[in-house]
Amino acid sequence: MLSDASKKLALILGEGAALATAKLEGKPLPEVSPEPKAIWDGVQENHARIDGCAGPHAFEKIDPARVIGSKWRCTLCGGLVDGAYKVAYEQGREHERGTRGA
Repeated sequence: MLSDASKKLALILGEGAALATAKLEGKPLPEVSPEPKAIWDGVQENHARIDGCAGPHAFEKIDPARVIGSKWRCTLCGGLVDGAYKVAYEQGREHERGTRGA
């Protein structure tokens, strides 16, 4: 059984905490609103595009004027990634070619 403080925290944190609270208490899970479900489905579809890409990825910056928080789209599969993913992917490609640090 969760303490009153834990239940209050769940209320403050919102729907995700409510799901966790119900699971911890062994209660039926509440309905998930359509918006988070649609977001999650989009994330899964994006992962499927990235993972299924014939590659190698060819990323183009979506908003060239944006510096922080930029997003990149693969021209081959249409998958969307953030800058950290793109940099790590390119570093991996450099290691693969043996050109990293050369």
